[in-house]
Amino acid sequence: MRAHIRLTLGLALGLAALAAPAMLAVTASATQAAQAQSARSGVDFRVPGVRIFSRPDGGATRVGLGYPGQGWDIQGTGYGTAYTCDNGVTTTTWEHGRNIRTGVVGWVPSCNTVIV
Repeated sequence: MRAHIRLTLGLALGLAALAAPAMLAVTASATQAAQAQSARSGVDFRVPGVRIFSRPDGGATRVGLGYPGQGWDIQGTGYGTAYTCDNGVTTTTWEHGRNIRTGVVGWVPSCNTVIV
């Protein structure tokens, strides 16, 4: 009886180990597909090299950069220091979100994003 239980448990663990990489591959490809879809529709960075800040202030620490095609997942908006984008638009409205491609989370002035 014990031998049968050990054999059954061993087979179950072995099959689980074999299935794990396949499950990770499916999960990774599903995540990549979702990220690609989000980058194509929704909100994106307006120009290359948009600075992502740690707080809604152009003098705050830069935590990353955003580029068109990466996608910007807005999680909230708020007011911060005035910021003038390269197109001459000045705003105090900031978006808190996540760069879909890189996962960087922070604040971006609203004049540096576009709806796509």
